[in-house]
Formats: sequence, C-alpha cells, structure tokens
Amino acid sequence: MPRKTRSQTGLVAWLTETDCPVFVLDERRRVRFFNRGCVELTGCQPGDVIGKPCDYLIDPLAGLSERILHAIAPPAEVFGGQELFTSIEFIDARGAARKQHVFYLPLPGEGGRIPVVLGVMLDFHDVPRQLLPHATQQLHVDLTHLLAQQTHHFQASTLIARGPAMLRVTEQLKLARKSELPLHVHGPAGSGKVYLLQVLQAQLPGTPPLIPIACRLLPRSEQRRLLKDVLANFRDGRETAGLLLKDVDLLAEDLQSWLAELFAGREWPRSVRLFSTSRIALSRQVEEGRFHRELYFAMTPQSIELPGLRERSEDFELLAQFFIEQGNATRETQMTGLDQRTLDELRGYEWKGNVAELKKMLEEAQANCPGPYLLPEHLPFRWQTGKLAQATPPQRTEHFEPLEDILECLERQEIQRALAHARNNKAKAAELLGLTRPKLYRRIEQLGLLPESPSEETETAS
Repeated sequence: MPRKTRSQTGLVAWLTETDCPVFVLDERRRVRFFNRGCVELTGCQPGDVIGKPCDYLIDPLAGLSERILHAIAPPAEVFGGQELFTSIEFIDARGAARKQHVFYLPLPGEGGRIPVVLGVMLDFHDVPRQLLPHATQQLHVDLTHLLAQQTHHFQASTLIARGPAMLRVTEQLKLARKSELPLHVHGPAGSGKVYLLQVLQAQLPGTPPLIPIACRLLPRSEQRRLLKDVLANFRDGRETAGLLLKDVDLLAEDLQSWLAELFAGREWPRSVRLFSTSRIALSRQVEEGRFHRELYFAMTPQSIELPGLRERSEDFELLAQFFIEQGNATRETQMTGLDQRTLDELRGYEWKGNVAELKKMLEEAQANCPGPYLLPEHLPFRWQTGKLAQATPPQRTEHFEPLEDILECLERQEIQRALAHARNNKAKAAELLGLTRPKLYRRIEQLGLLPESPSEETETAS
C-alpha cells in the first residue's frame, strides 16, 4: 500500500477541519466525505450520511439526514463530466431554512468514468451572477424554495401552489386543519381531490386513518355495509378516523336519506370526521333534485374547489419538475429535469385527465429517457396519438330532425300566415290553404292555435 505524502495528509486534515463545507460523492452518488464545515452548516453528523446515496429530489418533511442527502445531490450532468454551479435550499437541524450555492467538480477517472465528485458549498450572497444556474436547474431551485415555504406555512410539503387558484386552496386547507367539521372537495377527474384530503389527514394530531368508500365503483349493498361498519367501529369515541365518501353524488338515494337523518338527529359519531368528493358542484345536483338537500348542507359547512390543470398555468412547470424528481427516488440514473422544448410541447397539450394524466405521462417518458434531460422524443406513444387526435378536427356528423316535427312546424307556420293574411277569417284562410273549414278548425285545435279570447276572431260571411 503506497504511503501518503505529508502534503496529502495535510490536505485531508485541512479539508476535514475547515469551516468551508466540503463533501465528496462516489460514482453511485454515495457520500464518502462530509467535513466539519458541512456539520456546522447542516447540523447533520457524518455518520448519518456517509455511505448513503444522494437522490435528486425534494422532501422537506423527510428526516434531517434525508433532507441533506437530497439537497446536496448534484444534477445528473455532473456525472457526465460537467463542472456545475447551482443553488440549494434545505431545512437544517434547528428547523431553519438555509440557502447555499454549491460548486460541483467531477474528477475524471479511466475510460471517461467519473468516480469522484467534489462538492463545495459557498455563501449564497458571495457568488458572481454569471455562475447562477440555468433555467432547468433553476426549476429545481424554485421547487425547493416553494416546498420549503409550504412546509413552514401550511405543513403541506408536496402541494405545488404558486398560482392564485392553488394558493386559495392552501389557505382553505389551513382553515380546515383547525376544524373538525365535515369537508367537501369538488373538482374535475384527476385533479387530486383524494390526495388533498390525504395531505390534510396526515397533518392532524395522531394522523388518524382515512377510510375511503368509492361510491362510483361499489353497489348500494356494499356502500351500506361499509358505512355501517365504519360508524359502528368508531361510535365509542376511543379512536378517531376520517370517513371519505368518494364521488358522493353517486351514493345510493336511500343512504343519502339515512345519513341526513343521522346528522339531523345528532347521531353521527363525533370521533368520525366526514370527508367527501365530487367531480361536479353538489349545489347543482341539489337544484336538479339529484342529491339530498339536507345531507348537502350537513356535509358542506366547509368546501374546497380544486382547479383543473388548465387553471394552474403558474404551477405547470413546477408540477412537471416535481414528478420528474419523484421518479429519481427509484432510478439509478438520475434526471435533472425537462428540456425547454419538452415543456413547450407539454404546455400545448389538452390535459383532460389533469394532474393525474401529467404524472402518468411523465412516468412513462422517464422510462424512455437515458440522459439527464427529458426530450420531446422521449414522450410515450400515447402522447403522440393523443396530440394527433387533438389536432384533428372532429368528424362532422349530419343531424336529422324527426320528420313529424318538421312537418308540424311547417304546417303551423303556413296556417298562421294564412290566418294573418285573412285577418283571422277562418273560412278565407281555409280557402287559401286548400282545406275545408271543419278540417282547418281541427288542425288549429290540434296545434294549439286557438285565439286567446273570442274578441280576437273576426268572422265574416264569404
């Protein structure tokens, strides 16, 4: 084994003890060195991170060591040999948000491999502007900052809310967290209604379970059985739970009446908080007589309208970046983000399945992408077919009216025209139409063309 020179020993000692935060990663993104400066900055000890991999993603509610590992993970192009300067933000051991810049220096080995990456953290305010991250890395920085803010203000780390529509939702969620009243969420399919309620339930003391009943999928007998089981199991009040009626507008009518009676008679268990969702506003269902009015008022003292993806233009790029980074948790080869051309393509798509469709599309695209950036050609086949379908105008279909309706309408118009020309003289109108007077009378009566009062008739002998 070769002996270390004095200069090498001195360098290692300096790197270990310096206040400047320095870390080293190997080619599998595992931490191999984490000096005193890193410990003082983050509050994380070397033993908590050494040997663990860094994934390029964000989770502000993770434990301290995981937060730091995520924060110092380099963009994927660093392991392609690119020196890179970028920004990071993390929550330290004291719960304070920290902003730093990091310089990543890949150290090449044999055959073009990058066996070692050196990372140096610098103060956020002492960096030349020309070294700031480019647009795609900036999305990662913006996402980190936004989720840190969400965690601090709303305790909801994975709700992407930069535009006014979702900021309103987070404020409503903040109020719902302080209440035990029923909460109803409505929004289009795929907008994330159930996920929103799961986020809320996870914030409540003790994290009570959220028990779903899928009214759209279950027959009436199964709906009734599950409702009775849940209410019976939690009636004693020793444990709390949330009961979620998914697509509550499809709950069987007799069960709607039964639940309304429970609320009216104050028999609903206080230990069970009622949550519900629907794809359309329940108020419209009530107006049309398709939902129980009393139950509607009982279950909507708090209501949140969740916007579709079209109404979240300010959130779109961050949502896409978030889903890409979530995929990094299960990928050996990490991705930095989406190429700008891909983002432009995605923005022009009509997302009828909303956030759920975007998430699924990006998961499929990641499987086709070998590099750090998702390019348009990596989008899946069904994206191409969907885009083609949206660009193709709908086929024109011929519309036919029932023949009887057309003939009746024409007959009505001709009789009215003849009567007007004859100044309501039916004998003269019958002559104009080539009808006998009795036959004209019968048609006038059948078509509802009788005058409002006898004074409107002016009969004169012919």
